[in-house]
Amino acid sequence: MLDMVVGRVVVPPDLPVGSVILTRDWTMSAPGGASYRCTSGTNRFAAKIVSPGATDLGNKIYSTNVPGIGMRFSRGGATVNIVYPDVFSSRVYNTTNYSLEGSRFTLEIIKTAATTGSGTLAAGKYTSYDWESGGNPILETYLSANAITVVSPSCSVLSGKNMNVDVGSIRAHRPERGRHHRRREGF
Repeated sequence: MLDMVVGRVVVPPDLPVGSVILTRDWTMSAPGGASYRCTSGTNRFAAKIVSPGATDLGNKIYSTNVPGIGMRFSRGGATVNIVYPDVFSSRVYNTTNYSLEGSRFTLEIIKTAATTGSGTLAAGKYTSYDWESGGNPILETYLSANAITVVSPSCSVLSGKNMNVDVGSIRAHRPERGRHHRRREGF
């Protein structure tokens, strides 16, 4: 299982809707790890979204519990390049082993609305990569508690630009002569 820990993600207020806020890749590097042994014929593997309540917003971007924030998942490598959900088919003529070694899993966090919320993305399982019939996933992804926290600033600083600020009229204050103010000490 892969915990998609990213940490704090700040959404620039002027970022257009549909823009990728952050992309994070994880490389599958463990030799001798999980693999499938496939016999000759067509083998089909399903990349599924399994997060309860996640809805497809279009272009394979899925909603999250934080308003205006979506996620897209993909897997790539020498033989497999898919965006979840999808099915990868492979026709083999001899017994073949498939493993994740050398491939990568990619998470994109995407701005899906003009106004975005702030908060921690819900913990739980998000994706599964398995035989099409299911039951024995070779890769599952999840978020642990506080794995991704989205911060949407309410304003931005315009640095390097001169700005005129009207503060109204200001009256000069001059202390009166001859008056002494007593200082209070200790109560």
